[in-house]
Amino acid sequence: MTTQHEILVVDDDLILLQAMESALAPFYRVETFSNSAAAYTVLKRKTIPLVILDLHLPEVYGLDLLKRWKVEFPETEIIFCSGEQKVEKAIECLRHGASDFISKPFKKDDL
Repeated sequence: MTTQHEILVVDDDLILLQAMESALAPFYRVETFSNSAAAYTVLKRKTIPLVILDLHLPEVYGLDLLKRWKVEFPETEIIFCSGEQKVEKAIECLRHGASDFISKPFKKDDL
């Protein structure tokens, strides 16, 4: 029996959350969150290998979360999925420890 890895997806766009879950669920256990506080609660409870995080959340800037979560949960990889189209922003995220940067709208193959 193989164990599926768990992924948390954090985005305020509910349609995007559904699309991510649909694309990833055949391969991973996926939990979706429309706010970072709920995702943080899960991260405190158990080790999560991957978080896919929106850069522009209503309650907090994703880059600020990255900086905090990389210190608190160093074993968790963080990938940004954002509508931000500036290459400089993607580079900044990578410099601060993001594992990758996927542009919205994403293609299923990008995941």
